[in-house]
Amino acid sequence: MNIIHYNPHDDKVIAEYIDTLNMAMTDDVVSRNASTVKEIKKELTSQHADIINIHGCWHHSLPIVMSMAKKHNARIVVTPHGQLEPWIMSRQNTALRLFRQTTYQRRLIRQAYSVIVMGEMEYMNTKRLGWSDRIETVSNSLFTSKTTDSQMAKDTIGVFQKVMDSNVFQAMDEITRKALFLLFKAAVTNNRQWIDNEEANLIGALDYHQWRQIMIYGYSTSSLEYILHGAEVFSITPPDCHPENIKHYPAARARYIAEAKSLPILKIGDNGSHSQDDMVEMIRAIKEKADQKTIGIADILQLAVALFNLRINEDELRYKLDESQLSSFAARAMALCTYFTCIPEGFLVTHSKNDRKTKAIINSILTQLKL
Repeated sequence: MNIIHYNPHDDKVIAEYIDTLNMAMTDDVVSRNASTVKEIKKELTSQHADIINIHGCWHHSLPIVMSMAKKHNARIVVTPHGQLEPWIMSRQNTALRLFRQTTYQRRLIRQAYSVIVMGEMEYMNTKRLGWSDRIETVSNSLFTSKTTDSQMAKDTIGVFQKVMDSNVFQAMDEITRKALFLLFKAAVTNNRQWIDNEEANLIGALDYHQWRQIMIYGYSTSSLEYILHGAEVFSITPPDCHPENIKHYPAARARYIAEAKSLPILKIGDNGSHSQDDMVEMIRAIKEKADQKTIGIADILQLAVALFNLRINEDELRYKLDESQLSSFAARAMALCTYFTCIPEGFLVTHSKNDRKTKAIINSILTQLKL
């Protein structure tokens, strides 16, 4: 984990806190310091940062740092050091305080993955502002005997790890994302014959960190069973990381998706074929979820499995979809299946349509864990 500590006021007390924290950090955490925009730009250019920990929240450079963090795919954690306490806020010039709150301060706290406070009173006062619920208390060993330097560092690392385990798809590199979709492909096709050597080698080369991200994603999006089945098809046993026990900040939309009405299940009739009406209703249900922005990756995987194993008169199904005015969306649903599961287009019941609306649905699914 790579952290940049940004102390824009170059405050000596904050600098001592950061130095104490860095000295007590474990070897798997790389910490760097910056006190100017020029320094932080140099640090971001020289080496990727997972997190920028901003100390204090009144400096005029913070909008620039927020923009730089977004550009370099780094997550923001804010340690206010008491600067959001009401008696501190009241000491600020009213016009200046309102200007900074309007332009960046409130946005900084809302966009931060986590806010680290140092005591119960600071926690209550920060929460009372209503800008964020992602507030963590880590006692400062410089100010209290209730904790030690090592415990403070351990607790801080715990917050950083919780940040990195949240919105985990956004934190994945391209190889991990590709591996995730290949696991979905294996789960849908349920046969090693659809997997080439390059795909098998990619899955086989995944390290613990990449598997950890994939497993957390599966647990957070109700798609873990597909990931585990895909690994089984690849003849690989994922590392034991228990994603259900890993702390992360849950995304509100992911909860709405999980609570949304499930898709109808395709049934096989006495003639050994699936019902066309059932398939039409599945497409209709997916469209409703897409319209309501409650569509998730698990819905697409369920549709892909249904399509891959479909026993139906496809000409009659296309006629029924057209009759139900679902042909256009069905084409988009086919595009969703090929995007997320890489299944061959030969298993689609209609042509695929990758238009602007399709891309919007894809983006909605990709960002379902966004905080």
